[in-house]
Amino acid sequence: MPTSRDEMVRFLDEYLAIDRLQDISINGLQVEGREEVDRVCLAVDACKEAIQMAGEEKAQLLLVHHGLFWGTVPPLVGRIKRLVKDLIQFDLSLYAAHLPLDVHETVGNNVVLSGLLELENTRCFGDQDVGIVGTLDPPRSLDLFVEQAFEEAPNSPKVHSFGGDQVRTVAVVTGSGTSLMTEAFKEGADCLVTGEPRHQAYHEAKELGINVIYAGHYWTETMGLKRLGAVIEERFDVKIHFLHIPTGL
Repeated sequence: MPTSRDEMVRFLDEYLAIDRLQDISINGLQVEGREEVDRVCLAVDACKEAIQMAGEEKAQLLLVHHGLFWGTVPPLVGRIKRLVKDLIQFDLSLYAAHLPLDVHETVGNNVVLSGLLELENTRCFGDQDVGIVGTLDPPRSLDLFVEQAFEEAPNSPKVHSFGGDQVRTVAVVTGSGTSLMTEAFKEGADCLVTGEPRHQAYHEAKELGINVIYAGHYWTETMGLKRLGAVIEERFDVKIHFLHIPTGL
């Protein structure tokens, strides 16, 4: 049975607490489509390929981690105009959840990845609790940790092994999380797991003496979307389809 778009949006706004966090993303409903929804597509990025695939799936709502609008709504020209035009032609709503999806206590990217890594005694750290730190019990070698924990990753993680061989305390910041490297080190982490590398982070990690595992920006931010999709499916009895559009990054 179709459900009301506005009812689903209200649920997502409240469930994700989109007004609780300061974010560069304009979270929530970014483009309004059909009033009734019976099929929802999920994608990491709001891009032409995702919009086209959602349209072909006959979805009425596309839920993404990286939306179209950041900070302020830009003039509808060029690429943004073309993407909005595609959304309107498909009568497809676009809903974005950036930081609210990263930090959510149940479906957040960090929480889901921390569970995959089998971290225990987890706690939040960083401004707005954007990171999670936890322990491995028992500790294991860095090589074994990478081999066991990232076997589901589509690509082999890039590893900067500047810390000790044994991994005991792991900080998780999905996506682009190197800016929290020093805070993670202060929290006692001997290993930081994040998505993508940054040039200066190499020297920071080396000088701090911390291991860093780059598991992919895209892959680390698919996890919360999939978990959220299951929540939406159960709550509204709608069809959910995750659109796999990897960037290799």
